[in-house]
Amino acid sequence: MPGDEQALVNEKTLEINICAEILQMARSELGSPTACLHGMDQTEESITGVDSFLEGLHGARCLGLQFKAAKWVVPYRYTLERDQHAALHSMAQLGLGSVFYILPALGLYDEFHGNLPNLMNSTWALPVDDMQLETVFPGEQETRRVRLDPLTGIVTWNPQPRARKLESALRQALSEKGGLRPDELRQWYQQRARNAGKEGRKARGPGFLLALSSSDDQGD
Repeated sequence: MPGDEQALVNEKTLEINICAEILQMARSELGSPTACLHGMDQTEESITGVDSFLEGLHGARCLGLQFKAAKWVVPYRYTLERDQHAALHSMAQLGLGSVFYILPALGLYDEFHGNLPNLMNSTWALPVDDMQLETVFPGEQETRRVRLDPLTGIVTWNPQPRARKLESALRQALSEKGGLRPDELRQWYQQRARNAGKEGRKARGPGFLLALSSSDDQGD
């Protein structure tokens, strides 16, 4: 619970505070002083699977960020979910290097408070592109626990992918003009929303969308 320095930090607390740092970076370093965080209402979230996104940045590219909170410390362990991963991997095929698991190496509240206001320095971004569903979730396995080495960014299972520091991943996507095209992303969401409606379930997607591109893209 909040106030207990030896309790595990929950996913929502990590997400809103790291997103606040991303927002500050957008306003101060990416030439977007009017950028803001937009929270989805329940209807919007049920359709898209997204609970918030950053708007007001120049250009027209998006990144999908799915935050995960550590379920254990030393080593840091995180739980991946099969249905959610299937949606993330599907989205990642629209643009390589555009969808990430966000893994903060911040387990307990004392670590969290000790790293404020620079949580991104302790946060890793794991690309979803090559994480095939059958490899991560063999057989009928519904969840998968993975471990993060906070010094190297290696995430342990077989094979062992390597994560990157979150700020580095964001800056690379910016410099290479990577990410997802909004029109393709809109079509992807519409199709998933239709399928989810037919099956009577909620659409799944990354919890946070970030529009990312350089000011050179304004006229595109």
